Amino acid sequence: MKKILFLLLIICFSFNCTAKDGLQGVVVDTSNKPLKGIRVNIAGLFKYTKTNANGIFKFKRVFEGDTLMVFSNDKTIAKIPVRVETSPIIILDKDHATCIQGKDTLTCLYEPAPERTFDSSVITQRQITERAPKDLVELLRGNVAGLRIYEEGGTAKASLRNSTSFELSTEPLFIIDQTEYETLETANNSISIEDIKEVRIIKDGSGYGMKGANGVIMIKTK
Repeated sequence: MKKILFLLLIICFSFNCTAKDGLQGVVVDTSNKPLKGIRVNIAGLFKYTKTNANGIFKFKRVFEGDTLMVFSNDKTIAKIPVRVETSPIIILDKDHATCIQGKDTLTCLYEPAPERTFDSSVITQRQITERAPKDLVELLRGNVAGLRIYEEGGTAKASLRNSTSFELSTEPLFIIDQTEYETLETANNSISIEDIKEVRIIKDGSGYGMKGANGVIMIKTK
């Protein structure tokens, strides 16, 4: 067993990836055979990777506290906490996964896979950390389909209708926790990017009456 694990570590480190560059690991079966095509992603990020012919997966950027989601099949996953200083060896069994990180071994029972791993109307806290924007305006600019951020008179404005008007505001309603803001500028001035936990874009804001006629952007804080 020690010899097998030693060989697996050689496979991992042969890619010359260190903790500074990101994270890589290897996925094998119970007979220590590398598994190709296993889907792996980081919770909160909707991009995913798959293991190569040697069972190896890599991520360019990870943070301590991230969680790996390893799909044993289309219906079940194992959630494994990230330790950036180690290269995990993940062994997939029938009903659980075993993760070896350095001298530690962790057993994770399979959980139902999330029905939806991607939602273009939501920006998660993990995505915010990845993008590292300076403020709400920069976070929203170019990151949400159908949402346009533009400048008018030196002021940042938003539109979910892809149109602007000098007579009638086309800005969506911004709601930070329970507080409503009628413009992107006032919302941006009322919150620090470090405090944002999640942003949800609601294009059909009819549930908010006339205020939501141009859509609603819901912002949750930590």
